[in-house]
Amino acid sequence: MRNNTTTNGALNRFAVGFSFMFLISELYKRYILESINLNQTILNIISLFVLWGIGGLAVHFCVKDIPKKSLPKKSLSKSTYITAFFLNFTGIAIMIIITGILSNIGFIKVDEQINILANKDNMAYMIFSLLIFNPIVEELFFRIFPGTRLSNLGEGVFLLAFSYMFALPHILSLKLGLLSFINTFLCAIIWGYVYIKSGNPLLPILFHSLANFFGSVFSNMLPADMLSIYVLIMFAFAITGIVLLIINRKKISVDGSARIFSSQDLSTVFSNTGIILYTLVIIVLFYTK
Repeated sequence: MRNNTTTNGALNRFAVGFSFMFLISELYKRYILESINLNQTILNIISLFVLWGIGGLAVHFCVKDIPKKSLPKKSLSKSTYITAFFLNFTGIAIMIIITGILSNIGFIKVDEQINILANKDNMAYMIFSLLIFNPIVEELFFRIFPGTRLSNLGEGVFLLAFSYMFALPHILSLKLGLLSFINTFLCAIIWGYVYIKSGNPLLPILFHSLANFFGSVFSNMLPADMLSIYVLIMFAFAITGIVLLIINRKKISVDGSARIFSSQDLSTVFSNTGIILYTLVIIVLFYTK
């Protein structure tokens, strides 16, 4: 039986810690970063240290007293791995569709999308960051570290809370922030699911790295005349994932039920004072950027 008081308290402490982490990072970027005259790669490394090092200490301070309990290791079926892989592309497909619609009605310009590999001097750093550093560090903070301390939350609450807290800050760092939120939220549910069901911390890291490769690296390395083929591949993969999800729906369960989130999960997460604070902090940072 889930202890709601314990659940709310533990969630509250993680959310407060994440609030401090992103607040520290954004204050550094806005008031200190511009005054530092160093190589761009070094500046990027310092920014990462501020976010994950100093900010990470704030998270640790908030949650250090929560008892640690490892998730049990379980084997996943091949169909689960394959379904999860293809579902990784649903968020990308949704972003492509909505971006196309907004572009056609003149709400955005296609050239507003950033080619993150355009700066050749920074390309090696960005590839390392997207394929190795970010998947490892982000999964440690938003899946693996919480998973070893909040196994009593219930699978639905865990998936919803930490997928939401992972996705929300993406509106700060990328153009088309709402679309980035949708994409990362959907991906985070998949990564969180394979982690809590398998207890294997390497799986969410691998799936995260694959999503970054296809969503950010591979797409930006293609010549312009190949982008239409890339779009077709993303749609084919996403549709395959949805079809496999429908076929295997009886094998996919959260808290023993054939659904992802219950109304109780939604209430538990979005009535939590820490989650509310975290949401307000990110929104304020977004509108004051």
